[in-house]
Amino acid sequence: MENLKELLKNPFDGLSNDKFNKKCAEIARELFSNYHIDCGSNKKFYFAEIEFYYYDKNVYLKDKKQYEWQIVTYPRDGYDGGDLFYHLSGIDICFKSQYNNENEDVKFGGILIRAIKDENGSVIAGPLKCKDEILNACKNGNMPKMEINKAEECKDIELKSTYRSLGKTGTDKENDRLCYYDSSIGDWNPQRDSYDTSVGEKVSKKGSYNTSKFDDKKSLEQSK
Repeated sequence: MENLKELLKNPFDGLSNDKFNKKCAEIARELFSNYHIDCGSNKKFYFAEIEFYYYDKNVYLKDKKQYEWQIVTYPRDGYDGGDLFYHLSGIDICFKSQYNNENEDVKFGGILIRAIKDENGSVIAGPLKCKDEILNACKNGNMPKMEINKAEECKDIELKSTYRSLGKTGTDKENDRLCYYDSSIGDWNPQRDSYDTSVGEKVSKKGSYNTSKFDDKKSLEQSK
């Protein structure tokens, strides 16, 4: 876990915009290949789709169609890289995060879990569905946690990327592509509304994903 914690500690500091996506891809590959969520009671979940959200006013991860410093992730403070953060839209794997209005070095965010696979290969799609499945798998007071894979569990997965699901907030889709998924699942629906595991195919059905954004008035005023 120390490697993951270090990887998620200020990973974008000093990076130019054109290298931001490369760093996200590096992190995604590490998560898909080498980590899983352990719920206790011998229940594990592997990643099938994740989505990056991060706030740092010095880093390009913003919606150019609206205002300059749009925050599209939940503020959080005192979280280390690899910690799990629960919110209204699902579960995040945290970056090292600090949020303080008086501190100009505000950085926070996480990697939203959008789809998972159980040990039998069944896919659970949608961040709220993943949250329910993960938490309901925990028994006897256990809480889910990130764990490193055993050697036999590590896989070199072929990842693909697409744009994030930002609902009505919109996004710069051509430059976004901060959602990564396991290509072995098949040709993943760009909208990724739902995946019917009973028939093993995607269905066009609007899911319960709820995107909320936090408006940092101080940052908005500074950007004008």
